[in-house]
Amino acid sequence: MKLELTLQELNHLYYVVSKGVESHKELAEIASRTTPELEKYFEKELSKSVQLLDKIQTALDNELKVMDDEPEYDSAGFTEDDRIVNGEYRTISNEDADEDAKQRDYSAFNNYADTIKQDEQRYNNKKLFTLNENR
Repeated sequence: MKLELTLQELNHLYYVVSKGVESHKELAEIASRTTPELEKYFEKELSKSVQLLDKIQTALDNELKVMDDEPEYDSAGFTEDDRIVNGEYRTISNEDADEDAKQRDYSAFNNYADTIKQDEQRYNNKKLFTLNENR
């Protein structure tokens, strides 16, 4: 039988079973002051709960190991390995960034900005024309 749970569901299950273990411990303590048969029963139930809790803990640990093995991406879409070159964290000085910016071709951006300005001007002209027409 295979049961698929999310990490959050597995964590909730662990919490619930851990509370059950606590309850079984209390019941086993109470039963120890009664008959030996009742004490034996609650000790057996406590043992089952502890085994279940161990299995859930193992499953949680395995899921976390899988998550740790996956690379973590920053907001720019890079991993830590992408940022480290020759054992050092890759950085760029402001001067180098400024020099790089001077060498880049921004014509596509400038063309886009010009079309936005033209559209804005057309909108403003149309708006003015409409106001004048209604007088």
